[in-house]
Amino acid sequence: MAEVKIISGERNSGKTAFIKKLLESGLPAEGFITVALDEKKDVLYLQDIASGERRLLMEASCWKKNKIGRYRFYPSTFKWAEKKLSQAVSGIVVLDEVGRLELSGRGFDSLMRKLLCKDVELYVSVRKDYIESVVGHYGLSSYQLIEIKRDA
Repeated sequence: MAEVKIISGERNSGKTAFIKKLLESGLPAEGFITVALDEKKDVLYLQDIASGERRLLMEASCWKKNKIGRYRFYPSTFKWAEKKLSQAVSGIVVLDEVGRLELSGRGFDSLMRKLLCKDVELYVSVRKDYIESVVGHYGLSSYQLIEIKRDA
């Protein structure tokens, strides 16, 4: 069973930056971080921690198919991520981020469920507003909460 560490904070509080600092300090993890190329965050990429490879994850769009909030998401990117982590059976795994998309059964939902059954240390970023829902959705009876405070 996975040991879960939830990295939580408000939107744009620095959850991904916190994960990057952990990785830079030598955390031997595999998994994925979300990368925006500018402050507007109109286009988001999913980056493989191990290889640095990036795939288009979401982009601001008025397109109605595969939409969550203001973003159109790319299911093929989540399938790529799941395939990349399908062999993970132990170690440290990072998923940035789990939220509304997963609560609707899409995005990382399937991958998250598989990882929870493995002997991994799982770091998951979750927006503060979704912690209770994510904990309930995945039946997490035990987890460590790491709260990130937005810089004032």
